[in-house]
Amino acid sequence: MPFEEKFTWVSTVVSTGVAAVYFAIVLGQARTVPVAEIAYQRPLLIAIGSLIALTILGAIVVAIGTAVSAKIKGRGSVDDVNRKDERDADINRRGELIGYYVSSGGRSVCSLWPCFAATPSG
Repeated sequence: MPFEEKFTWVSTVVSTGVAAVYFAIVLGQARTVPVAEIAYQRPLLIAIGSLIALTILGAIVVAIGTAVSAKIKGRGSVDDVNRKDERDADINRRGELIGYYVSSGGRSVCSLWPCFAATPSG
């Protein structure tokens, strides 16, 4: 498995875990506190900091694991880090194309929204 894919898995697991803990904490308050008064700021900042720290830590652990695994198997870790095939290039190209269309559409909606949302005065 290429290093990029391993890092994607680390990011997915960390993001899902941190989001689950955050929502459990914040929505757990909804039983006793009105929703408008839920204190979400501190847990949100802690979740963001945890997400960043755990992603970095996970990437370091994966890099060390990849290097140790490559050493045990007798091949260089550089081969595993830079390994890509044409499917990876196709997936990246398609993802960037879809991202371009989504961001362009969002930008257009945000640019045109004031024109249609404005109410005539008078």
